[in-house]
Amino acid sequence: MRRSLHGPRGRARTTSRATATSIGAFLIVFLIQLRQNRDNAVVQLKLDELIRRLEAARTSLVGLEHHSDEELAEVAQQLGRLRERHAGGGGTADSAELT
Repeated sequence: MRRSLHGPRGRARTTSRATATSIGAFLIVFLIQLRQNRDNAVVQLKLDELIRRLEAARTSLVGLEHHSDEELAEVAQQLGRLRERHAGGGGTADSAELT
């Protein structure tokens, strides 16, 4: 009975509300992601500065987020070998090994 009173306009109102809700949700998610990207960039810049300031730090790790997946995998393997050597009593890790 209700449908007969409102006709096709009732459905159009429901559809437009759903569309507006979807667009609103999309915009909110977009804004959240934009903020997270900005926050991540700020943290990365701060970490890069800290790495640069430490004398014993491997400055080759600065900007690592811009490398390809293959390069990241290679660095992870190198760090894994250094970690194993250090854990096995092989002394401290040399930064010369990580180029």
